Amino acid sequence: MARLPNTVPLTQVTEYTEDITFGELWLPPDFDQERIQIRLHSLDRARSIGGLGHLSIVGVQGQGEERPIATGHANLKPTVNWIGVIFQTDVEGSVIKINVDRRDAELQGRNEQTLDKNVMLDPKVQAKYLNSSIRAGLKGACKEVNTDWGRTAVTGSVYGWLALFDAAVPIEKVPLVAATILVRPLLFGAASCISALESLGKNGREGLMLKERLSWYYQSFFFGANIDRLGLGISAAQLGRFVTARE
Repeated sequence: MARLPNTVPLTQVTEYTEDITFGELWLPPDFDQERIQIRLHSLDRARSIGGLGHLSIVGVQGQGEERPIATGHANLKPTVNWIGVIFQTDVEGSVIKINVDRRDAELQGRNEQTLDKNVMLDPKVQAKYLNSSIRAGLKGACKEVNTDWGRTAVTGSVYGWLALFDAAVPIEKVPLVAATILVRPLLFGAASCISALESLGKNGREGLMLKERLSWYYQSFFFGANIDRLGLGISAAQLGRFVTARE
């Protein structure tokens, strides 16, 4: 699959990928959306690292000025993964909802302080706000995807059963048992990751489909709640720059 371009206009995102879509952002009617540039490769990388699936970014009206600038949510589907009858959740997609009321109120406030120009029509101002909104939404969606109640329940049950199983050991062996309780689920996760990587080497249609839909950072070395992917996803969201402005 070809590498996504670094930067594309907001209005052309769907021409390059089906994994990221921008809905109505409720920008001013006179605003030139071609001047908003999406750093598509960086945004897609953050989406993938967080395991967010298809990412939709939309503006939402009626939330009020006191609500956060943006929220991130995941569409999760319960399923059963037969690695010892483990309850899991599949990610069908994620959505970032940008609080249009708060955005417009903040930018209108800047208008009152800056009488020489309309900041609502300034692409740099709109790009900076959109970038901050996407960052906030990515972090919220990443938390939901990787630490939802199903995954957290799996983590608790796995570590709990291992602790119960090893509870009868002599006191002098407690440190060793504690270490194995922590390490064994990681080994299960590592085995799953290695298996997925090996499947990438398959030939034929199945192998091609896997290569298109799977990359190494979709996997987690943790059982249940994906603590490693959560940390990496939030870091990618916080450090990434996803929107710029064209002069």
